Amino acid sequence: MRAFALSFALVASASLSVLHPAVARADTPDPGALFDRGLAEMQAHQYATGCPDLAQSYQLEPHAGGLFTLAECEAQWGKIASAIADYDGFLDLLTHLPAADRAKQAARARLAAEKRTALAREVPHVTLSLDTDVVAGTTVTLDGKAVPDASLRLALAVDPGDHLAALHLPDGRTTQQHVTVAAGETRAVTLSMAPPPTAPTKPVEAVADTPTETPEAPPVEPRPSSRNTVVLVTGAVGAAALIAGVAMGGVVLADKSSINAHCTSAGVCDSPSEASSANGAKTLGWISTAAVGAGGAAVLAAVILRFTWRKAPPATASAAIEPSVMFTGTGGAVGIRGAW
Repeated sequence: MRAFALSFALVASASLSVLHPAVARADTPDPGALFDRGLAEMQAHQYATGCPDLAQSYQLEPHAGGLFTLAECEAQWGKIASAIADYDGFLDLLTHLPAADRAKQAARARLAAEKRTALAREVPHVTLSLDTDVVAGTTVTLDGKAVPDASLRLALAVDPGDHLAALHLPDGRTTQQHVTVAAGETRAVTLSMAPPPTAPTKPVEAVADTPTETPEAPPVEPRPSSRNTVVLVTGAVGAAALIAGVAMGGVVLADKSSINAHCTSAGVCDSPSEASSANGAKTLGWISTAAVGAGGAAVLAAVILRFTWRKAPPATASAAIEPSVMFTGTGGAVGIRGAW
């Protein structure tokens, strides 16, 4: 608090040092008026307008008191690097003053050294370097100020906030890059050339595609599924066997009355021919029974297959099956014929 009071007193006293009998030109701002206005704005915490007024006053009329006041304004505004640079400028300016004048600025010198040391711990830095594609003759600026080649790749003290680094190419092109740093931060920036502008190319007009007719493929006839074939064959065989068995049974029944009339239950017949007919009827009866049993089993199997086998695409082929029964004088035969 004591240091702040001393600083304020020293700043206030600086306004007296700028009063002199110099006559200001009509087209030149009055340095004294600028200083007084800047000091009042700084004391009102209006740094954005007060510090520029103090800087302009010092440029018009450089003196130790004005530079110290400007450094104080920048330090309070948060412009750390600018404040350090002006504190250094103030301390360097004192070394060129007569001993009597240096003695008058002794208190300010101590305060400037203390504040410079405190601010140095918070000052941010920016390191600028060039990419390999940068051509010879390119110049670099940081916030509008030229950066010498010797200062590239070195940590440059800057104020906290946003900064603008720029490359100025020999052909007149300029590339810019923004960089933002906070207090105590160091940022590295590599500057690169922007690609040269290319002439716009005429867009290729799109040609509407003419639809081509695709010939329709001939329909593919589906092949009959194996399921349907098996079901049809099994059912047809069973049906044929049933028909044949029933037919043979009818023949046996038709001959039974004649056989009973000429043959006894013990198998003794009136003549050899009657015995042969009886034996044939007996054999035909066994065949009829077997045919009926086999046919029924085949029909039942076809029904089961029809409703339990996985469905397949419908078959377009058809099966034509006809039972075939043949009788002889001593027996008979049953069979089927057909095509798929």
